[in-house]
Amino acid sequence: GTPNLVNQDDPINVRVMAKALVYARTGIQTYRTEVIDAVMAAIGTEQGGRTLALGRELSAYVIAADLVGLPADKDLSFRTWLRSTLTKTLDGETLQSSHESRPNNWGTHAGASRAAVARYLGDNAELARTAQVFKGWLGDRSSYAGFVYGTDLSWQCDPSNPVGINPKGCTKQGHSLDGAVPDEQRRCGIFGWPPCQVNYAWEGLQGALAQAVILSRA
Repeated sequence: GTPNLVNQDDPINVRVMAKALVYARTGIQTYRTEVIDAVMAAIGTEQGGRTLALGRELSAYVIAADLVGLPADKDLSFRTWLRSTLTKTLDGETLQSSHESRPNNWGTHAGASRAAVARYLGDNAELARTAQVFKGWLGDRSSYAGFVYGTDLSWQCDPSNPVGINPKGCTKQGHSLDGAVPDEQRRCGIFGWPPCQVNYAWEGLQGALAQAVILSRA
């Protein structure tokens, strides 16, 4: 298929990453060639989209490029473009601003792609900032507390000090909210028991997990 960073549901990115993983294990050059072609074809396709789509899609291409190793001339073009994706305004937001303002899946996916880009570029300052914001999402408000939360804070353990994910041991009215993602959970209604079901929580955890893995490996 043809890479399309405007489409937040485009499956090509994970197929490209999978192909890069196969190349890394087998050394079959046709896979590497196809990955390189796809990575280069992704450049610029974010134009006209939203940071949600860019955040969800970009990290897989960055990981794929790292796995196969781009030729020097293509790598230079790729790096130049990657640098621009951090601050490119898409529908009023950037990857950086989404990561630093949105405590839901928008922010976690933006953070995952931000971490991948920073690591690929060897930008330690950008990576450190990503880690600082992620620590805040995890609950360390002394590290970062600049997120903009929705008006319903009923799923927060401490509504006066909201966090991205509820801490270990958190309870409310005798019920465990340990590990709940409040800004996603609120999207199906106010606090109640049994909790309402919402898929956004799983969606947001994808970006959180990717950030954790990239930052841990770094």
